Amino acid sequence: MIPDEVQLIQRAKRGDPAALNTLLTRYVAFVHRVAERIVRNSTDAADITQEVLLKIVAALPALEAVEKFQSWVYRITYRTSLNWLRALHRRSECSEQEVVDWSAGEEANKLVGEEHLAQMHAALQTLPYSQRIVIKLFYFEERPVSEVAKILGLSEGTVKVQLHRIRKALWREMINAAASG
Repeated sequence: MIPDEVQLIQRAKRGDPAALNTLLTRYVAFVHRVAERIVRNSTDAADITQEVLLKIVAALPALEAVEKFQSWVYRITYRTSLNWLRALHRRSECSEQEVVDWSAGEEANKLVGEEHLAQMHAALQTLPYSQRIVIKLFYFEERPVSEVAKILGLSEGTVKVQLHRIRKALWREMINAAASG
């Protein structure tokens, strides 16, 4: 973190509105990017960004580790985004389309319905246990990559690569099942 930013954060903590405005302006794009990666929807990410900025303003006076500001903002954004997904999940009573979107990405928009959920479940069962446990910890238990890595004794990079490969494998399996079905 640059010294200028530390001073800016300290001024914002003391209630300087100009410093707070500058600080939020610097981080708004970062927050939006993180939220959009998690919820995969720009409109929802914009709403989450506003919510996160309000949380930052409310919690900033209590922030002690000024030098860890960016990771603090990231954690707030990450948790707010996950809570957004959970709320969306509850509101829609876990609609089939959202489950497919969440697990397979934007390409899954073509897949809708109970039949496709069954295909996804079948595709999950084709994975080796070591990959199913990664999926279980990350998606179903909603543990962060760092915690999954620690539990499995892997590096965070390895867990991220595995998640990427698993998503691709699931997507291929579902496409093959749809083509043959």
